Order: sequence, then C-alpha cells, then structure tokens
Amino acid sequence: MQLVRLGYSCNNACAFCAQGNLRSTEPPTSDDEIRSRLASISGQVVAFVGGEPTLYDWLFDWVREAKRAGARSVLVQTNGRRLAYSSYATALAEAGTDALDVSLHGSSAAMHEYHTSVPGSFAQTLMGMAHAREAGIRVGATVVITRSNFRHLADITRVAHSRGATAIHFTLVAPHGKASLAPMRLVPPAELVRPHLLGALRLARSLGVETLAHRHASSEAVRERFAGLGDVATFPT
Repeated sequence: MQLVRLGYSCNNACAFCAQGNLRSTEPPTSDDEIRSRLASISGQVVAFVGGEPTLYDWLFDWVREAKRAGARSVLVQTNGRRLAYSSYATALAEAGTDALDVSLHGSSAAMHEYHTSVPGSFAQTLMGMAHAREAGIRVGATVVITRSNFRHLADITRVAHSRGATAIHFTLVAPHGKASLAPMRLVPPAELVRPHLLGALRLARSLGVETLAHRHASSEAVRERFAGLGDVATFPT
C-alpha cells in the first residue's frame, strides 16, 4: 500500500488524535509533490490519508490521476462527514474511489462525539457511509478502542454493518499526540478489552463482515481495506 499524505487539516478534533499539533505546524503536501508520488504507483493500492482528505478540493483529480497511473485500488481514509452530501459521495465514486476507511468511534451520538468533539458528527458519518455504499464504494470502519467505548464494540459493529460496512478494523488507542496528554482517561487495560473485542469479532463474522484486529485478519485481502495509524506527533499538543 502506498500512502499519500495530503496534510493534517481535519474537521474533527478527536481526543486521541495521534497527529497532535501537526495540523498547526506542518503545511499540506503540494499538488506537484502529490502528482509526482502518483506517477510511479502502478499495481499498488493507493491510500489518501490526512488529516481529513475530503477537505482538499483536488482530491477528485488526485484519485483520477492515481487510476490513470495504474493503481490497483484507491482507498480514502476519512471521517465520512463530507459524504453526508450524496452528490459528494457520487462524485468521489465517479472519480474512481474504490473503498473508504471510515473512522467510527461509538454506537451513539454521545459516545462517538465524546471522541470527535464535534456535535452532529455521528449522524454525518453514518449518512456518509450509507451514501458511499449507494454510490458503489466499499466501506470499512476503523474503531479506535478507548476506555469510553470498549464495552460497546459489538454495538458499534452492528451500527457499522447497518450502514453498509463490509469490513471493520479494531485498534487500541495509542498514547501518541493528544492521547499522550491523558492516557489514564483514554487507554483501557488490554485484559478488560479482550472479551468485548472477541465478542465483537464473533458478531462481525456472523454478519459476514471481515475483520482486522491487531495482527489478526479474517483474510489477507482485508488488510488492504485500512490505511493504519499514519504520522504521529512526538510531543504533546
């Protein structure tokens, strides 16, 4: 997988954001640099990551450029909120986007928005997932496991599946960036997480949803559905 980092701007303000203050200290990648990276990606999975890639007006052109250069598949890692506009989801599909890796951190508005710090973001993310599926884009959900949601992983799985997710990625919050400021509030003990995670994985299998958790994958192909953590800040915000 070839990651194409667009910059760190984001319309969420997640409590555990590993990128910390990079959005205020690092400039976005230039159009010329992105096009240069895309010139040699034939046969690879290309993942556009941020920040939030859908905030960049050139994203459609970069997706088209990746396809012209021979990308095997194009993935966009996103919070899904801009796809709440069905016309945006349709345009992203028409540009050649094959799959989304959507951040989903709760089974309710209160739980999800506790993490994102943005009122209304839960409804927008769910609507964005549904619109992506309607447009023909494969949807996967990444769930960052925290002290506030680990008991609800099965519920989050049900919600993701109900909005069209065919794969789900569970990853324990890492004490980087913002999370390094409050690890006791955010990072749950692994031994408490384990039974809830196993239950969510069993449920996902019963629903026909592929899974990725730590190094364990339901198939090798599912690894190509998720772009991973990306850059991390090495100092607190």
